[in-house]
Amino acid sequence: MITIQREFDSSIIDELKPHFVEDVGYTRDMAAAEMKSSMDCNSDDFCMIIARGEDKKIVGYILAWIPENRRYVYMGQAWCIAGHNVAESGMGMLIKWATEKDVDDIVCDTARSTSAIYRAWEFIERSVSMVKSLRSVSNG
Repeated sequence: MITIQREFDSSIIDELKPHFVEDVGYTRDMAAAEMKSSMDCNSDDFCMIIARGEDKKIVGYILAWIPENRRYVYMGQAWCIAGHNVAESGMGMLIKWATEKDVDDIVCDTARSTSAIYRAWEFIERSVSMVKSLRSVSNG
């Protein structure tokens, strides 16, 4: 049986870190340190949902928070092992928490299939992040 619940102990972030999505110049270690600090300082505005299998190993998670001076929840990291069917329950818990916080939206960025996110969670595309790598520009 899988258990899914909200967690409040920021040390769990170290267990999640290997599954974090990295960005240019933003490592898993940096993300983990930032999330721990945010969770410890603003635990009321940080939501960590963890799914554990029968063996107590983590099989999925959602890390989300309310950015300062914003009326939305930002879902910064989410991951699950395929076949465990935890995404729907986890997202339901996040939506419930966000509703209790009286925010207007849940926002996420993805480099994966946006069509899957549209279908599964009814997200709409509001903007597109454009990136120009300065490291790949030749000087010739």
